[in-house]
Amino acid sequence: MKLVPIYTLSIKNGTNYTIFLEQGSHLVYKAYHREPGQKMYWLAFFTATILLRIIQEFTIDIPIIYLIAIFMIGGYFMGRWILKKFAYKEMVQIYITPSMIEDYIEKGRKGFILEKRIIFFIFLLFLLLMFIFIISHLFNYLLISFFLYVILIILLHRFPIARFKLYK
Repeated sequence: MKLVPIYTLSIKNGTNYTIFLEQGSHLVYKAYHREPGQKMYWLAFFTATILLRIIQEFTIDIPIIYLIAIFMIGGYFMGRWILKKFAYKEMVQIYITPSMIEDYIEKGRKGFILEKRIIFFIFLLFLLLMFIFIISHLFNYLLISFFLYVILIILLHRFPIARFKLYK
């Protein structure tokens, strides 16, 4: 089952969802988003702050290429795990007309463009921090670029090739 996101509704303090179109059968699904609580945000913020303070002057003696490979592979699997565990609550099939599907695709075009820009910006920031790590060998730059890479993996999951074909 290859699902292509065609529209996402994201409003503050509301029920957020994404509409998916199944590639082969053209069935339509609505997936409701999980809403992380404030505790999760604060826990992640303080954990990252403490971790960055601890490793501020930490250097690694492992060859850089191995270290980067370990973090890239680990980041890929962590991003996939976070996506499966925390992204959507439930997915239900909905029955809408082909004209409504076209309307959702057209409404989703603006979100698609915005997502592409965000991914491009995060990718550039990731490359910059990775370059700084290679030059300075300071572990905190690798750790920040690791978190950016995890976010990048999560966001790239919403970009199957079929989605690009929809918006041509």
